[in-house]
Amino acid sequence: MRRFTTSLLSFLLPLGLPVLTHADLANAVQAMEDTSHPLILMRTSRGDIYVELFPESAPRNVANFIALAEGQVPLFDVATQQEVQPNYYDYRVFYRILRNTLVQAGAPRSPEDAHPEYSVIDEINARDLGLNEAKVLDETGAPNPC
Repeated sequence: MRRFTTSLLSFLLPLGLPVLTHADLANAVQAMEDTSHPLILMRTSRGDIYVELFPESAPRNVANFIALAEGQVPLFDVATQQEVQPNYYDYRVFYRILRNTLVQAGAPRSPEDAHPEYSVIDEINARDLGLNEAKVLDETGAPNPC
């Protein structure tokens, strides 16, 4: 199993999924659907978060996330006018939090921060995530948490 740590996450993390009561490696591995998947450890000021990535469902996005997290992608630093290769997600902040729904992080703080000069094609697969079966609104008319 491939494991690495990064400070934050670059995509939406749905919080309607089962949550580990204690974030440790043993519990995270036990909760994984497939132990051959990359397992991400995010260290935050509120505690550790483990995330299993699904390369068969989003191969380009998973590969891009790992390359950015491991400092394999050259970024352009506007301040120094040079290419740099930092671990992209280190010290990023969660800038969008919807309680019991999602957290979003990973974007540069300003246009001057070093960032990739490309986009990755969206690969969301509703069938793999079970979203093709979920209703948009629940019985009360509120957004469905999954």
